Amino acid sequence: MSTSRIVVTGIGASSPIGGTAAESWSALLAGTSGASTLDYDWVAQYDLPVTFAAEALVRPDTVLDRPEAKRLDPASQFALVAAREVVPPMRAAGRGTVLLTGSIAADRASTSAAAVGVAKAGLRSLARSLHKEVADDGVRVTTVTIDGVLSGPKALDIDEIADLYHLLHTQPHPPPDVVTFPTR
Repeated sequence: MSTSRIVVTGIGASSPIGGTAAESWSALLAGTSGASTLDYDWVAQYDLPVTFAAEALVRPDTVLDRPEAKRLDPASQFALVAAREVVPPMRAAGRGTVLLTGSIAADRASTSAAAVGVAKAGLRSLARSLHKEVADDGVRVTTVTIDGVLSGPKALDIDEIADLYHLLHTQPHPPPDVVTFPTR
């Protein structure tokens, strides 16, 4: 990975320990855990193998306007909330890069991944809209489409993915609106 300097011009986060980056950071420093037992009837109803998880502390549909939230799936809701936190300081700085992670399921129909495909296609559309809104302010927005799995024997190299994100941020020209990893 390159050793060039990166200046963080904005951070957006909605996590299990805070609704904003600042809240999440404070809770992290205080040693707060966001993981807990899932206390929902549907966990037992569907006999889920996972009963302990880390859910977002602040649901995006409580932050977004009702009509806005109803039009977006949860992944796009979280992306929009984070973008609203991160984009203003980037605009003020006249530069920045927003990288959203997509999935090849947005491009390839699959009965086993239909819901993921629809959600990731929506995320890509949101990224394209955001790009149109902020490009003239020096902020770049792109979606990195992951074509593979991140764990198991056929896992993609996570360090190579990190290098790609770094490259997309540091290259002098704006990246395309969709980048696929690995490239074919």
